[in-house]
Amino acid sequence: MGPTFKNSGSTTIVRTLAVGSVVFLGGLACSKEPTTAVQYYTRETTVTSAPLSAPATAQPTPAPAPMTPPPTPEATEVRITKSIQDACGITDEDLRAAHFAFDSSKLDKGGVALFDRIGSCINDGKLGDQKIELVGFTDDRGTAEYNMALGQRRADAGKSELVRSGVSSDRLTSESRGKEEATGTDEQSRALDRRVEVRVQGEESQKQDQNDQKNPTERP
Repeated sequence: MGPTFKNSGSTTIVRTLAVGSVVFLGGLACSKEPTTAVQYYTRETTVTSAPLSAPATAQPTPAPAPMTPPPTPEATEVRITKSIQDACGITDEDLRAAHFAFDSSKLDKGGVALFDRIGSCINDGKLGDQKIELVGFTDDRGTAEYNMALGQRRADAGKSELVRSGVSSDRLTSESRGKEEATGTDEQSRALDRRVEVRVQGEESQKQDQNDQKNPTERP
């Protein structure tokens, strides 16, 4: 038997057989060179592969909860006197959430909610028959005329929210001081100048009182 050869996928067996032939010449037996007969045998092989697993399905990432954006660095606060805060049960957190937009008389959601609270408090009689005044203040930047008008628009916007909540306009007054009382010289101190005060008529300004209650470094 001759050599065996293999290829991939199947096995091919090659066998060689030597076959001799004999020739009689003149009474003598002479042998020729043997010839080679090749026989092929193929043995099939089966390759079994492991089944492919299905790709893992990626789980969707849940969307983050919406967050309320912080006020802009130069937003204007709404401040109320302690007598109103105590009578209406308004917290410092409620005050920190209330702002006018920068260079605007537009209230944010916290500001609208605060004036709704104050309006409900007045309507419930918790402040008796006292009149309420709203006063707008700005910092020292800009012209006197512009700041006077801006402070008035903000005070009027607060008054409008109280009227919308059911408070009679006869109990409300609004005015502006513009930058007349501004004393700030940097952003931290100017933040104290920018405000709309809500107070019982005749009460003093809340600039110093609110400064005592809040940390200026946390103010917008």
